[in-house]
Amino acid sequence: MTLSLLEQSLLAGLVVGIIAALVALGFTLVLGILGIVNFAHGNQLMIAMYLALYGSQALGLNPFASSLIITPVMFVLGLGIYAVMMRWLIDKPHSTHVAGTIGLMLLLENVVNLVVGGTPKTVDAGFSSASIAIHDTYLPVSRVLAAGLAAVAVLALYLFLRRTDLGLATRACADNFQGARVTGLRINRVFAVSFALSVAAAGLAGAALSSHQTMTPFVGHAYLSTAFAVVILAGAGNILGTIVSGIFVGLVQALTQTLFDASIGTAVLFVLIMVTLLVRPQGLFAR
Repeated sequence: MTLSLLEQSLLAGLVVGIIAALVALGFTLVLGILGIVNFAHGNQLMIAMYLALYGSQALGLNPFASSLIITPVMFVLGLGIYAVMMRWLIDKPHSTHVAGTIGLMLLLENVVNLVVGGTPKTVDAGFSSASIAIHDTYLPVSRVLAAGLAAVAVLALYLFLRRTDLGLATRACADNFQGARVTGLRINRVFAVSFALSVAAAGLAGAALSSHQTMTPFVGHAYLSTAFAVVILAGAGNILGTIVSGIFVGLVQALTQTLFDASIGTAVLFVLIMVTLLVRPQGLFAR
């Protein structure tokens, strides 16, 4: 591998990893705080991609402009899903969690498939062919902007959880649910906001990805797998570990795909996950 090809792989992996970290942050919020594995998380991202497509076709907005609308819309959608479904699952067995969220996943993808069809679609970001030079490497502007938007969102979510009262309450619920309840925290409010933030994070990631990613009603499955991989490596509920693991996953996939093949890259990633589960099943960054 030449130096320029290595540099290109590292930069491409960094771009992918930052977006993967944002997707996984939303996933780990629900898993770490509500204790629910949300199998519909990837399809919530898919919904945002189609909203970005609608914003482009009907309103003439590029995905990055429409993300300013899509993110709060997805937050409200998350509040609605929590009120209608998720709050009833919290105290139920894990088998009920799995059945409920898989049902939501199938509902979302089949409704979208019924409404828009299964034909792959793309969004015209307005600068699809433009690229930016970084040292001796050229990266598409759309991917760089997507990674920049995701990085800002990751930082904002991290600061929210670390610096705000509601963020501290959220972390308290994740660390010791019964203790947080005894102290008088409004648990249901914390859970609702946490789930809505998870859906909003998926929405922002989906809007950013739509600038360069072909979409179908089933595109969310790949991002759900990536979120699983990142959270297994980091440990459920570990915010900083999820960010680091997301970037690591992006770099591993990019380097192995450059050296070998796309399918080999995925295989190497899941071998790492299996090794992690054998050696440190609680995750590399778990306390």
